Amino acid sequence: MPLTTTGRHAGTLSRLTLDYRFEDAALCALRLLWSKRSPRNLLGNTLDVVSGAWRNPMAGIGAGIDSFYEYALKSDHLMSSDER
Repeated sequence: MPLTTTGRHAGTLSRLTLDYRFEDAALCALRLLWSKRSPRNLLGNTLDVVSGAWRNPMAGIGAGIDSFYEYALKSDHLMSSDER
């Protein structure tokens, strides 16, 4: 499951249970991934979760990455900290 999809689910779970550990963990993972972007502010295709290195550093606009940005935007809207 993509990280951003997980983030949306974690945000929803946190709101329903009033336990923000789920949302905080998802935001931490998203921020870590975002910190791994290239000097041109692009994200690679596949990240090795053990080493933290890009297994495939190629960036593009095809399947997968477009969904990442879509769900990142939706997650930001859902998990805005104004309510907390």
